Amino acid sequence: MLRSSRSAAKDAEWPGEQTMKARSLLIGAVITYLSLYNLSGAISWAEKEQPLTNDIVIELVKAGLSDAIVIEKIRASACMFDVTPEALIRLRKTGVSNGVISAMLDRSSAKKETVASSVEQSPASYGAYISGSGRLFKLSPKSIAHVVGLRVGGNSDRGSAVDGVSGDPQVALPNNKIDYLIVYEPHIDIRRYVLARLRFVEKMQAYQFNVLGTNPAFFSSIYGVSKEAVIDVNLWRRSSMVNFDVSPVPGTPDMYKVIPRALLRSGRYFLHEAELLHDHDIVFTYPGAARSGSGYYFAVGPPALEETPGQ
Repeated sequence: MLRSSRSAAKDAEWPGEQTMKARSLLIGAVITYLSLYNLSGAISWAEKEQPLTNDIVIELVKAGLSDAIVIEKIRASACMFDVTPEALIRLRKTGVSNGVISAMLDRSSAKKETVASSVEQSPASYGAYISGSGRLFKLSPKSIAHVVGLRVGGNSDRGSAVDGVSGDPQVALPNNKIDYLIVYEPHIDIRRYVLARLRFVEKMQAYQFNVLGTNPAFFSSIYGVSKEAVIDVNLWRRSSMVNFDVSPVPGTPDMYKVIPRALLRSGRYFLHEAELLHDHDIVFTYPGAARSGSGYYFAVGPPALEETPGQ
């Protein structure tokens, strides 16, 4: 009896082998349940986050869902649509309506705009830039050129001259794709800058360089050419000024946005310090090679047509 009582007490204090197995099975079952529950949740989350594709839209339409429901689903979901001409033709042939296709195109366009707007808009190096179509286009410095029309002192480069820029700009953008310009120069005084529209001057006559008002009767003897002599100029000269606003770029000293107040007309433009370039109708006394400087030269084209799918 004593042994039996001790055995019972021992059994009550320490679980037997069967009890331990039962508890192990219970704990294992709980762990398995929780694992399956979490896995189920992960699968549901992954399915919920799966972006809509053309094939999924086709399946939704084939299931009999109305256009309104499919369009609402498109607007509320992440999307990865193929909107190439071939893909659009396939959508129509499989019964997808024009309204649904239009919603797919809208979402694709919105995605492109989001990607474009995320492009870095603050340049890392000094210079001038045009911001357009979500990109920055760097403008290379362009030296100011001059043409001496009437010379003083034989073959020297002293005399009366005109100035401008020559050649073609490296950057050209449609005017409806230009947002603003950025000027980033050390210790810049942006108040000294102007944005000029240019006009091409091909030729001038010698008398147009006569800044001293020389009597026509003595013109040839003083300058060695007829007053009607034709002088090649071939420069893009400043014809008018563009009104713009200036906005400092926060966090970056010496960086400014130059924002035209109106859509730029087609033509060529030069961003420069005001005193470096004369207007197209100005002839000035040129002292020699001392005059130098550069600005930023670019071209503006007519509005770009919006791209139409399938074209």
